[in-house]
Amino acid sequence: MPKWDKVEPGSSCAIFGLGGVGLSIIIGCKTAGASRIIGVDINKDKFAKARELGATECISPEDFKKPINEVLVEMTGSGVDYAFEAVGRVDTEYSQCPVILTQTPHSMNPLHT
Repeated sequence: MPKWDKVEPGSSCAIFGLGGVGLSIIIGCKTAGASRIIGVDINKDKFAKARELGATECISPEDFKKPINEVLVEMTGSGVDYAFEAVGRVDTEYSQCPVILTQTPHSMNPLHT
């Protein structure tokens, strides 16, 4: 079970948004030893740089007919250990990130009531 204060070696991560902040998160995940780093962005021109910096895979939500959280669960078998929102849109964080985490503590899950 992952700790929630930092990415651990061997963990899986999804980064939503591959701009400057998202690319920095990829570098941090790689440095921390994440084994699977999935970049998510609608702009495929950003994929090459993301891979260069450590993303193991890159996907675009526009390539799928189902919600991207479902795609990530299918890709990983159970969801990712850590998800990061770097798009700058609150609805991305609340609608995608908590749903794909393999284990989400109540304090981090806005969908928990």
